[in-house]
Amino acid sequence: MTNGCLHSEWRAEVKVNHIADVDRYMVDVRVFCVHCNRNLRFLGLPAGVDMNLAAVSADGLEVCLAAVPEGDPVRALGADLRGFTMATLVKPHPPSVDGGTA
Repeated sequence: MTNGCLHSEWRAEVKVNHIADVDRYMVDVRVFCVHCNRNLRFLGLPAGVDMNLAAVSADGLEVCLAAVPEGDPVRALGADLRGFTMATLVKPHPPSVDGGTA
């Protein structure tokens, strides 16, 4: 509750996209507070796009889920069609003047 809002009511925006050339669906979900419009940030998933698994957008505000209609066979897509992931590179802190770390 950093902005005074209790975040007591939420809404979800869901988009379903059909990727026709691989006959796969991607479901994008964004969740936001009705009162202050702040988004939920999704944790614990890799950032990027994966046609076989779940991932989050670079800012963590949208989750992207791979999906097929119920009853359809689930085929794992080859490595050339999976998507991409993103990594964060962290620059180490320079040592302090007294020889310790910052």
